[in-house]
Amino acid sequence: MNIRGWILVVVILLCIIFAGVSYNRLASRLPHSITIASGSECGAYHHLALQLKKLLRLEYPRITVEIQTTDGSADNLNRITEGKVQFAFFQNNGSSRLGGADGDESGESVEAFREVRAVANLYVEVLHIIVRKSMNVNGIQGLSGVNVSVGAKESGTIQMAQHVLRHYNMSVNDKQMHKLNFADTLKAFDSGEIDAAFIVTGSLSPMMRKLLGTGKYDLLPIQEVNALVFKNTAFLPFQLPRSVYSGEHVVPTQDTTCLAVKASLITHRDVPAFLVRTMTQTALSTTFRNWLRELSEGFAKEEQDFPIHRGAMDYYHRGEPTFSSSVAEAFNDTLPYLLVLAILVIVVGATLRQNRIEKRRSMSMRLHEFMTRIADIEADQRGETNPQQLYRLLDVLSRVKKRAVDDRVDGRLPPGDDYVALMVQLDGLINTIHAKLAMLAASDAVTGGASLVEPPEQS
Repeated sequence: MNIRGWILVVVILLCIIFAGVSYNRLASRLPHSITIASGSECGAYHHLALQLKKLLRLEYPRITVEIQTTDGSADNLNRITEGKVQFAFFQNNGSSRLGGADGDESGESVEAFREVRAVANLYVEVLHIIVRKSMNVNGIQGLSGVNVSVGAKESGTIQMAQHVLRHYNMSVNDKQMHKLNFADTLKAFDSGEIDAAFIVTGSLSPMMRKLLGTGKYDLLPIQEVNALVFKNTAFLPFQLPRSVYSGEHVVPTQDTTCLAVKASLITHRDVPAFLVRTMTQTALSTTFRNWLRELSEGFAKEEQDFPIHRGAMDYYHRGEPTFSSSVAEAFNDTLPYLLVLAILVIVVGATLRQNRIEKRRSMSMRLHEFMTRIADIEADQRGETNPQQLYRLLDVLSRVKKRAVDDRVDGRLPPGDDYVALMVQLDGLINTIHAKLAMLAASDAVTGGASLVEPPEQS
């Protein structure tokens, strides 16, 4: 095999290797597992996380979905920023934009969350301020001196409670404020450890229906809800209708004004776009929407505490002619291999070009050698009258012609007009010498030469 053939083989092998590496690179981007931070096991976040897990496993059975129970929204946010989970449920209460709920103790700087991205708003969470009926508390200010659960330390509930209590010159750090998660709050109510609680959950939550349906508790309204919404644009006013949680007793006894926030799904900026798009599509599927009354595509992409991830944007703008972030990521992943392949192609191309130049030069030199040899033979035969010498020159010309044919077959002589001209010159010179030998033979016959000219024995 000549060098051109070997180079072609090398190029094909490089292309096969490149294709294999690229496929493996793209395939490796498919995760073996997805981790979702939820919340308390008896809370709405955990229930929704289980539903997402079920839907993802149906669609992608080879992927393991792990759910981490947490203290709540703030804990989830920290796990996202630390890269411990890929997705998390989060309460958009404005704390991440304002530097934390406390402003000094529990809040992180806005800079710490710059890598966090939103996926979708899922539903509206309502702040339920629950108080034991026997306490005869008429408003939030009446909670002063009452044992109150304000939510777990790293929950969205405690952050929201702090906003509300601060408005009334109170704090979650006051002595009678207990930092309990949702499950511990329910236990503390049963044991009598607390008499009131801030609980943030979806309206018509089964746990709230069970708790308030006993008739032992009332919902406190927030009279200054408009002021709180004005202070924090992440808050929404929400009206709980009279008797919405009724069991044997009417709860609440009248329409109750509450605060609400959007509960959403968040992720990290570095989570692959195709994975976020898949999660967005799953969260907005008809099956998952059945669990959430407010969820629609319009609601999902409304303003949130964080910018929307490019993968989620791909899904929201799927009907528009945009360049997919997934394609961009795939291209970015394979860019180093593309650069290597480009360099190899350039090197191989330059080698092939140099090889062609050298081959043409070699063929030109070979052709020149033949032409020079033919010119020398032509010069030798011009004044030659000795038949023996002429036959020797014919023998040389025959061997030259055979070599020329062999070189052409082996690719050592150029095709086309140059080769044709060489063969014409060879045949012309052979015919010239044959004509001269014929003339010498005729001349000997006329002059009565002793014998006809005999060709020499072929060596």
